[in-house]
Amino acid sequence: MDITFPILVLSKDSGDILKFESLAEMQGYLERIDVENNEYAAWDATGQPVSLRVQEPVWLEVVRASAKGDAPDLGDSLKRFAQLRQVSLTDDEQRLRPLALHAAIIARSARGRKLAGIFRSKR
Repeated sequence: MDITFPILVLSKDSGDILKFESLAEMQGYLERIDVENNEYAAWDATGQPVSLRVQEPVWLEVVRASAKGDAPDLGDSLKRFAQLRQVSLTDDEQRLRPLALHAAIIARSARGRKLAGIFRSKR
């Protein structure tokens, strides 16, 4: 089975979920030591768990996860990510596909930070 980009990557320590459009983008952002220490969980565009592995010569390889039970649930991870970003999800948003839900969380949290900055600067 092929891996379908983009890939959603959960940083287990912070709860942040990042979206990567390509392997090259992942290699430029993720740290090798963190991949080696299993600091990330990841899913492809279809929501299937994938594993990140150190592999030479490119250093990073994305493969289909061997056991689905090893990865945290993507839906639960996205809900925690929304809470981290202080975004309350509507019932409609909770029914979105993972990539659309991730985009909605990012958009709503970015707007919230922008508005907070405007109000802070007016004081």
